Amino acid sequence: SKIRDHQNGFKAFKKGIALKIIKKMGYDKSFKRGWFWDAEFLIRAQIDGYKIVEFPINWRYGKKSTFNIRNEIRMIPYILKLKKMLKNEV
Repeated sequence: SKIRDHQNGFKAFKKGIALKIIKKMGYDKSFKRGWFWDAEFLIRAQIDGYKIVEFPINWRYGKKSTFNIRNEIRMIPYILKLKKMLKNEV
């Protein structure tokens, strides 16, 4: 992806475009995708040729990190699944 930061910041979408992309993604009732939802949405939007604009912001990190290796490991199946799905869609 050409996007520098999938997770940080505000995101706004045109309703019609968002619904098309979400339909391709499939609805995740379990919410197990977690942060990966943002990345998948933006990657799919980019592949579909939609214009994505990034605005630079100054970000101050808090004193306590929210990084959790278990959460990151749980995302691996979603990354592999997306890679396979995108390969099959081409």
